[in-house]
Amino acid sequence: MAIYRAKKGILLAKAESSYGVDPSPTITSLIAAEDVVVEKSAVNIKNKALVGIHGDLPDINYEGPCNIKFKTHLRVPGTAGNTPDIASLLKACSFDETISAGVSVTYELELTDGLLTPSVAFYFYDSGRFCKALGCVGKVKINAKAQDLVMLEWEFTGFWLAADIADEGYPSMVGVSALDSPAIFKSAEFNFNSYQALIENLACDFGISVGRQVSANAATGVARYRVQDFAPKIDFDPEVVALSAFNPWTLWLAGTLAVLSAYFKSSSGQVQLSMTGLQSEVPKEGEREEAQIYQMSAACKTADFTAGYVARLIYT
Repeated sequence: MAIYRAKKGILLAKAESSYGVDPSPTITSLIAAEDVVVEKSAVNIKNKALVGIHGDLPDINYEGPCNIKFKTHLRVPGTAGNTPDIASLLKACSFDETISAGVSVTYELELTDGLLTPSVAFYFYDSGRFCKALGCVGKVKINAKAQDLVMLEWEFTGFWLAADIADEGYPSMVGVSALDSPAIFKSAEFNFNSYQALIENLACDFGISVGRQVSANAATGVARYRVQDFAPKIDFDPEVVALSAFNPWTLWLAGTLAVLSAYFKSSSGQVQLSMTGLQSEVPKEGEREEAQIYQMSAACKTADFTAGYVARLIYT
């Protein structure tokens, strides 16, 4: 496996109209990414046929999966109803998009047939080199800390070809739009099971798993990559208060399925994270700035269908 960690570069991403068909992203498809890591895996087949000589026959090599990992800020469009810069990425992580013109855009985690999950193509330019990955689907996490920028961690899996790696300079930046305002984790209105807890950190792993569709008819033996399942989980750290106000032990023992809501706000709008069916794990105790806290985790259980969704992001 070849792993490359970029220190500078340009990452482009564009939705594919047909799976694995290059949509040729341009600079207007720029993703303002940090900590880009490109992992190119390879398949190596040993040929140990006995032909009356010492040593092995030449190996047979071909490309395996390509993993692209990076981080982005959560940015909010300046006009309600406009899609965010990461729209194609969210849809390739099995989030279904619903646009209410002039009002909102909702991304709801939805698993139907993994073969129907939209895919994206990535172009990556760095220090005079160029590579691309096609047919990518992925997974995403949200990390938020009070008074800090809200970060998204992405990991996509797709195909790469050695023949596509080339010497190529950066594309022209003409046509790049101004970046939308980043969200900061403050005025968050964090609410868990109808209690507005005092927290510093919130982490949401949507628990998306990606697999492959194996096919001997495909050029590499793999027809496509697809989202197979999801199991969302959150971690947060509420300050300890009177048990009459918030009792995590009771929630845990009763197996209560809670609802979570939190807002990520920028100067131009906000994104609401909403999750349902959250069953708490046994709380742990800790300390933050001389105050006692709980270190809590909760996982979404699909037994709760009353809300009609598991997790969603609403841009307004």
